[in-house]
Amino acid sequence: MSYSGYDICSSIIYIAVIVGGTFGNDLVCYIVYTNRNLRTSPNFHLISLAVADLIVCTTTSPIRLVVTVKRLVTSVIYTNDLECFGQTLTFYSSIITTFITLATIILTRAVGITNRVLLDTMRKVIYVFIAISYCIGFGYGITRASLGKEGPCGVTTVKQQVKISGMIGVVITWVSLLIVIISNFCICYITQSNQRALKSVLGDGGRHGKSTNIATVKLSLRLVVCFIVSYLPGAIQGFLVSNELVDRTPYLANLFAAIACTGSAVNPLIYTLTSSTFKNHLPWKKS
Repeated sequence: MSYSGYDICSSIIYIAVIVGGTFGNDLVCYIVYTNRNLRTSPNFHLISLAVADLIVCTTTSPIRLVVTVKRLVTSVIYTNDLECFGQTLTFYSSIITTFITLATIILTRAVGITNRVLLDTMRKVIYVFIAISYCIGFGYGITRASLGKEGPCGVTTVKQQVKISGMIGVVITWVSLLIVIISNFCICYITQSNQRALKSVLGDGGRHGKSTNIATVKLSLRLVVCFIVSYLPGAIQGFLVSNELVDRTPYLANLFAAIACTGSAVNPLIYTLTSSTFKNHLPWKKS
């Protein structure tokens, strides 16, 4: 694929994220805001994810789209300092916040399903996780943007500090993925154990428990696959580039950044709009 081909693909992805992601995440916030019974701590955790995703869809993606289109029109690969700082700050702040929020959502679900933590304690834990996610995310984004230009800004040589910060971002991604996988495994295991208990108590062959278990496994698989497809390619590319195992090209780096942004458009579909609780409160179903 030609360099312009990479930027065309990136532009199409950014447009899709801006339109689809903004609509989906706004819808999640609207549903929770207009339904008092949905204003629970776990759903506030989902709202914090929707807000981080909205930053990706309404700030990160538009800025990167403008830079990408400008590069397509002018054929100039280098961005000025302000453009570079803006796209680096918004991208890493929002994406890292999303990573950590996703991991903490699944982690709290895994802990909550054990029924060994008091609801009041779980509520406090969720609020602490939300604060931690945003502090780490925006702290990392500000630090990363302050260190200097990097690949997506059109440079081929970066400072050592930028490489080190890149590796830190890769570690955050891999740790988040590990938490997502382990937590989903625990959720499936606990659900399976509860199914066996239900079968022995009800003596109904576990039909109800089986359907619940299958739904849990499907949701867990969707979550893990979404995380891997959206975020892992960029982490792998970042690792290879930071260790100088592949060339640092702004076009390919921009494409991987665009792919990472797609997670913010898919998240509301997987975490909320596929849930019967949320689907029953869709605005067009009330009329």
